Amino acid sequence: MLPEEYTVKKLSNRVLKVLERKEGEFISGSSIAIELGVSRVAVSKAIATLRSRGFVIKSHPRLGYKLVWNDDLSAVQQYLSDLRTELKFTVYYLPSTKSTQDVARNLAEHNAPEGVVVLAEKQTAGRGRLGRVWYSEPGGLWMTLILRPKISPMQVQLLSLLAGVAVARAIKNLYDLSPGLKWPNDVLVEARKVCGILVEVSAETDVINYSLLGIGINVNNKLPSELRESATSIYEILGKRVPRIPLLRAV
Repeated sequence: MLPEEYTVKKLSNRVLKVLERKEGEFISGSSIAIELGVSRVAVSKAIATLRSRGFVIKSHPRLGYKLVWNDDLSAVQQYLSDLRTELKFTVYYLPSTKSTQDVARNLAEHNAPEGVVVLAEKQTAGRGRLGRVWYSEPGGLWMTLILRPKISPMQVQLLSLLAGVAVARAIKNLYDLSPGLKWPNDVLVEARKVCGILVEVSAETDVINYSLLGIGINVNNKLPSELRESATSIYEILGKRVPRIPLLRAV
């Protein structure tokens, strides 16, 4: 028998597809229950799960449920408070900045704790590995997480691998896609880059003072023509925009 948490998550994904199909119209809980062959109670639990994942769903006593578009990253903190993780996340949201890495470095140098996330709607000087330019227009997920890992500086690239696995798993679970990893810092979908990861550290001989884990995911942002052969976005693959908060939470 599958754990209840697993079955509720699977059901919530099925309920989400029903709500998405209605394109912003109400549908009754009983209609959802009949279509999916489950109880009204199960539907209610699935709706609660979707809300906790960052989806905004309105309810009406007579009309039922309606999925509402919500992509306001400035409100993301409230959707991270119940995550069952060792880290406690604190989000610094910026409408625009040169680079989340630079902001995070300044915070880390001033003793910001592990778990601080710098999140921007747009980067004007985003960068990737080896100083390459990272195109960071509105619609993507551009963020840096401050870590203070108790590992050797020689092991720091493990952070890039673990982050890539987390992003790939989130994309697979949310969108039924089949992402893959390209060492050392890319996540690919359909052989094109959808995510890049940048790890920078402040370290001494055998001690890491802090690590900056930068993650850039092409979600709803449009890409310039010169990048479309090598890069893609969730929007381009699915043919529709998706809310970013559930993806951020899943990562």
